[in-house]
Amino acid sequence: MPMTLVEAFEPWFKADSWHTHSPEDDRRFHRCCYDFLQIRGRQVTTEDFVDRLRDAIQRQNDGEWSERDEEALTFYTLRFDAIVAYLGDTEQLPGS
Repeated sequence: MPMTLVEAFEPWFKADSWHTHSPEDDRRFHRCCYDFLQIRGRQVTTEDFVDRLRDAIQRQNDGEWSERDEEALTFYTLRFDAIVAYLGDTEQLPGS
């Protein structure tokens, strides 16, 4: 059964430090991207990525959403886009 975007990124955003850009969080994020994209390829848009993760993180924080959260999600969205572009350009995505 294919994993959902939220399931794929839980190891990253469920960590208390997900928003800090620490090397460990970066590694966790990159691993989540790679694993998800190997299963789902380009099936997710940037808007889906942002919307689904914002909702999941906000639910995890009992409905709270801060400027810090928004800045971190924006930062990691840019990384997600770069990773998708790189894997696509180098034909490392399923169906490339």
